Amino acid sequence: MDRLFFTRCAKVGSESLLEFMEYLQDINDFEVDHSGLSKPAKRQLLPKSQAETATHIFCQQPGTAYIEHTSWIDFSAYNLPKPIFINLVRDPVERMISWYYYVRNSYRNAIYYRKNPEAPIKSTAWFKKSFNDCVRSGDPECQYIPLSVKDVVGNFKRQSLFFCGHNEDCLPFDSPLAVQMAKRRVEEEYAVVGTWEETNITLTVLEHYIPRYFARATTIYPMFEEKLKNRNRNNRKPKVDADVRAMVRMFFNRPTRVGTEHLIPLFRLLSAHNNVNVVLNGPVQSVSRMRTIKEQETEIHWVSKLQKDTLYIAHGNWMNFTKYTRDKPIYISLVRDPVERMIHNYYAQRTFQKLAISRSIYAGHAQRSDSWFKQTFNECVRKGSPECQYIQYSVVDAVEDFKRQSLFFCGNHEDCLPFNTPHAVQVAKRNVEKEYSVVATWEQPNITLTVLEKYVPRYFNHARQLFNLHKESISSLKPRYSVDADVRAMMSSLNVRDLNNTRKAQMELVFFNRVPKVGSQTFMELLRRLSERNNFQFHRDAVQKVETIRLAEDQQQEMAEVISELPEPSVFIKHVCFTNFTKFSLPTPIYLNVVRDPVERVISWFYYVRAPWYFVERKAAFPDLPLPHPAWLKKDFETCVLSGDQECTYTQGVTVEGIGDHRRQSLFFCGHDYECTPFNTVGALERAKFAVEQQYAVVGVLEDFNTTLSVLEKYVPRFFEGVRDIYANSAEYLTKINKNNFKPPVSEHVKDIVRRNFTNEIEFYQFCRQRLHKQYLAAHLPQRIITAHPAALGGN
Repeated sequence: MDRLFFTRCAKVGSESLLEFMEYLQDINDFEVDHSGLSKPAKRQLLPKSQAETATHIFCQQPGTAYIEHTSWIDFSAYNLPKPIFINLVRDPVERMISWYYYVRNSYRNAIYYRKNPEAPIKSTAWFKKSFNDCVRSGDPECQYIPLSVKDVVGNFKRQSLFFCGHNEDCLPFDSPLAVQMAKRRVEEEYAVVGTWEETNITLTVLEHYIPRYFARATTIYPMFEEKLKNRNRNNRKPKVDADVRAMVRMFFNRPTRVGTEHLIPLFRLLSAHNNVNVVLNGPVQSVSRMRTIKEQETEIHWVSKLQKDTLYIAHGNWMNFTKYTRDKPIYISLVRDPVERMIHNYYAQRTFQKLAISRSIYAGHAQRSDSWFKQTFNECVRKGSPECQYIQYSVVDAVEDFKRQSLFFCGNHEDCLPFNTPHAVQVAKRNVEKEYSVVATWEQPNITLTVLEKYVPRYFNHARQLFNLHKESISSLKPRYSVDADVRAMMSSLNVRDLNNTRKAQMELVFFNRVPKVGSQTFMELLRRLSERNNFQFHRDAVQKVETIRLAEDQQQEMAEVISELPEPSVFIKHVCFTNFTKFSLPTPIYLNVVRDPVERVISWFYYVRAPWYFVERKAAFPDLPLPHPAWLKKDFETCVLSGDQECTYTQGVTVEGIGDHRRQSLFFCGHDYECTPFNTVGALERAKFAVEQQYAVVGVLEDFNTTLSVLEKYVPRFFEGVRDIYANSAEYLTKINKNNFKPPVSEHVKDIVRRNFTNEIEFYQFCRQRLHKQYLAAHLPQRIITAHPAALGGN
C-alpha cells in the first residue's frame, strides 16, 4: 500500500530526517502523520497495540508517512497489506554515548520538568557523571551485558530491536538470534535503511528507491542543510576516548645550544631501526633569527611534499602549517636552562672548530682579536660587555647569540622578537601546549627518551634501548666551564623578597576573594582539608540568590570588620572584589586568588549556567526562581558569538551588560570603584596589576595548577604546608569537582574572535602567570631566603 512507515530508532538523526520530510511533503504531495510522535516510546508493544498501529496506518490516505519510535510490525499477521518500511541506523557505541548525554542535557530536562513539575529531580552527581567514569566504574547504567533483558536505565541500547520486532526473542541484548532476525527483516522488509552519518548517500538511495516520497531530495537538501544538521544536536556532548589522528610527518625545529647535535647520531640509528627517513637539509638555508613570509611558505610547502614517515630537522622557529592550508606535522623540540644555554653558546663561539667554519664562510673578513677569544664569561658579564648584556625588550643584539630560546616556539611574528617579554613567552607557551607533541630537555635524556618513546612511538620506538647501547658515541650535556655564582645570580636577577607579600600580612588570616570559574571549588576543598591538617578554621560565604561582587563603602567596611573578628588562624572565602582593609584601619589579611585564561573562563561560565545540575541546585536552594527557557539552554557559544547575540558581545568600555557573566576577571583585583567596571580598559588593568604586585601573596593560575600549589606551599606555609601531598592523594576526585561534562569544544576561530575584545584581560592574565613563575623560580633558587611576617609563616 502507498503508506510509508518510518520505525525510527532513537539517537540516529531521525529528527533531521523527520523535519526534512516535512519540507518534502508539499513538493511530492504526501502528508506526514504526526500522531505517532506523541506516543510514549516502549521497547515492545503487545499484539493489541501492534494491531492498532497497523490499522491506523492502513486507514490513512494514500501518500501518508507515519513516524514513530517503535519496532518493526508484521502487518501480514493482521491481514493488512505491507507499508513501505524505512529507518536509520548509527554506529552503536556513538549512539549510546549520544543517548547518555542527551538525557542529561539542560534543555531536555527543563522541558521535562515543565511538563512534570512534581517529578523527582535527579541528583547533581547523576548529571555530572561522565560517560568515561560511568563505564570505568562499572556503573549499572553503563553495563552492556550480552543476553541481558532487564535494564537498570531505559537507554534504547538495542538498535537491532527496532528491526527484529516485538517477539520475545528480540529482547536479549546483543544476542546472535536477535541480530539474525533483524538482518533478515532489513533484507526482506525494509525498502531503505540509511545512516545520517552518510547523509548524501542515504538521500540518494531514498530518492532512487522511493521517489514517491523522496523525489528531488538531493537537490532540496542543500537548501536546508545548515539547519538540519544541527537539529537536536547536542553541542554539550564531551569527547569520549577520541582516537588521535595519525600523522605522517614529523617536524623537529631544533633551537640552538640545547643538545640537538647530540641527538643526530641517535636519529640515524632510529631511522634504520624504525624504517623512517631523516632529512637534515631543507630548502631554506638561512641562519637569521626569523623566516620571511616567503621562506615560511617555501619551507612549509616543501615539508608537506616529503614522503610519509620522514623526520625533518632544522634550526627554525615554529611555523603555522594550517595558515597555508597544509596538514600539521608532529612537532617536537628541546629546551635547556636558559643561563646554561647562553654560557654554552658563549664558549662554543670561541672554539677552534667555530673559528675554522667562520674563516671558511667569511673568507677575507676581519677576524676576532685574541683578547676576544681569551675573555671568560665571568669577565664579560662583570664588565658589562655588549655581548653579555641581556636587556629585556631589546631587539637588536651586539652579537647574534640566539638568546631568545622562546623565539623557536613563539614563531616568526615580529612580536616574538623583543627579548624576554611576557607576550612572547605566553605565545611560546601557548604553542607548546597546543602544537607540540613533546618539548623535552637533553639535560634529562632518560626522561626525554621515555616520553618520546611513549608519545611518538612511530619514530622513537626502542629509543632508550638504542641510546644505552651507543651511549659512548652519543654525548650528554655536561657543564664544561666554570661560571661564578654571583655571575649566575646577576643573570637570573630574581628577588624573592620583592615577590613575597605574605610578609605584609598583619594577622594570621587568609582572604580568598575567589574569581568564578577558575577552579576555586577545588581550591576550597583543598583548604577545607588543609584546615584539619594545619589547624586553622575554614569559613566561606553562604550561597547567594544574587551574588553581589561590588560593594558600597559601608558594605565593604562591614565585611572587613566581620572577617577581622574571625579567630586566628582562619581562612575566609567569598566571591567579591579586592577590599583594602587598611582603608578602614583594620589589619591586613593574606590575600590569595586564582585566575584563568579569560576566554576559556567565559566559555566555561556560558556552559556552566546551562548545566542541568546548576539550575537544579539553584531551584532547590531558591524554589521561587523560575526555570530558564529551553531555547536559552540550547544556545551554543559558537552560534552565540557568530550571530552577534548580546550575551556573547564583549564591547570595550561598557559598564553594564545585564547578563552577569563575570567577564571582568580583573575586577576582582581592581576593586569596588566605578573606574574598575568599564570592560577591558587600560585603567582597570593597571589598577588590577598594581593590587596584585602590592597586596596579593599569591595569585595562582588554573592552567599551571602544580606550579600554583608549589608557590602556595613555599610562600604561605602556615596554611598550605602539605598541599601537594593532599592533592596527589586525591587528584582523581579533586579534578572532577564542578567539572562540566556538557561543555563542548569551541573552535579556535571563534576563540580568536572573542580574544580580540579581551586584549587587556589577556594581558592581566599573562601578567599574573608571569609573576607566578617568577615566584616559583625565586623560591627554588639555591640558598633562598623568604622574609615574611612570623605569624603568617608560622615561624618557618
